Amino acid sequence: MFKVLTCLTVEHDWRLVLLAVLICFLASLTAINLFHRARAASGRTRLGWLATAGAAAGCGDLGDALHCHACVRARHSDRL
Repeated sequence: MFKVLTCLTVEHDWRLVLLAVLICFLASLTAINLFHRARAASGRTRLGWLATAGAAAGCGDLGDALHCHACVRARHSDRL
């Protein structure tokens, strides 16, 4: 637990952390909104809304995955 707190307080820029939180929050909010639209629709329109909701959720997850990859690369760059 202390390792995580140290990582967040020492190795991260808080402005970028807040930006990442905001992006993830907005992607989740967008995906939920699109999912509600899909529930109200029917047929092919429903499939379109579901695909769009999945894409929005995926974009939020992709941003988080890229951040994790960048952290690992930065941590191990001195070994390369």
